[in-house]
Amino acid sequence: MMKTRIITGSFIFLFFALVAFAALKLTNIVFDVFVLFLMVAGAYEMMKAFSAFGTKPYSIFVYGLIVIGYAAFAVAENNGSDGITVFFLVLVAIFIVLLLLKLVLKKIEMKRVLSTMFVMIYPVAVMTYMLGINYFGGGDNVYRTVGIILIFLVSPLTDSMAYFVGSALKGPKLCPKISPKKTVSGAVGGLLGGMFAAIIVYLLAMSGVLSSIGLGLFGKGNDVLHFLALGFFGAVATQAGDLIASIIKRKCGIKDYGKLLPGHGGVMDRVDGMIFCALVYYVYFLFLCV
Repeated sequence: MMKTRIITGSFIFLFFALVAFAALKLTNIVFDVFVLFLMVAGAYEMMKAFSAFGTKPYSIFVYGLIVIGYAAFAVAENNGSDGITVFFLVLVAIFIVLLLLKLVLKKIEMKRVLSTMFVMIYPVAVMTYMLGINYFGGGDNVYRTVGIILIFLVSPLTDSMAYFVGSALKGPKLCPKISPKKTVSGAVGGLLGGMFAAIIVYLLAMSGVLSSIGLGLFGKGNDVLHFLALGFFGAVATQAGDLIASIIKRKCGIKDYGKLLPGHGGVMDRVDGMIFCALVYYVYFLFLCV
C-alpha cells in the first residue's frame, strides 16, 4: 500500500509540475482546462457520494453551472471585470431556478435540490478560486505565478509530511470522530511541510532561476515572513479541507471518493485541501493589493 501510494503520488506531482509549467510558459487556458477537469471530476465524485447517502443531486444543474459559470467567468475576465463575482451570480441564478422548479413541479424532491446546491458550492464554486488565481490582477503577473506554484507545492507537501510524520511518530489523535488516522504529530508535520514548501518558492523567487516563467518577489509580499505566512495558512487550509472532505465521506459511508488514483482514492481525495489552499491565497493576495 505504501509503495503504491508513493508511486502514484510521484506521478501526480509530476503531472502537477507539467500543468504548472505549461500554464505559466504557454497560456492561461492550460490551467483553466485543468481546473475544469477538477470541477467535472470532483462534482461527479461528490454526487456519487451523495447517491450512496440516499439523495441523488440533479447533475444537469451541476454540470450546467460548470459550463455556464466558466463561460461567464471567462467573458468577465477578458473584459476587465471580476470573473469570480460573475460566476457566483450565475450560481445564485441557478439556485433561484431550482427553487422555482421545486415550487412548480411536485416531482422535484427538496432533499435532491439541497444536495444539488451543496455540490454546486462544494466543490465546484470553491474551485473557482483556482481560476481566480490564474487571472489575478488581469493574469500574466507575479501574483499568478507565485500563486500557482504555491498551490502545487504547499498543498502536496503538507499532505505528504502530515502522512509520513503522523505514520512515524503517531501519538494523540487529532480528531478521531472525523478521521481516526490523523494525529497531532501529523498535523504539525503538515504545517512544517507547507512552510518549507513556501520557503522553497521564496528562495527560487530570490534566485531568479525561474524568472522565465514569471516567478519573482511581489509587491508587499517581498520578504520571507510573507512566504512563511503563505506556507502556514496554506497548510492550515489544506488540512482543514481534508477534514471537511473526511466529514462528508463519513456521513456518506464511503472510504474514498473514487478509485482513479491507486493508493490515493479519487480526484477529490487528492485535491480536497488544494482547493481551499487556493481560496486562502486568493484572499491573501487581495489584502496585499489593497
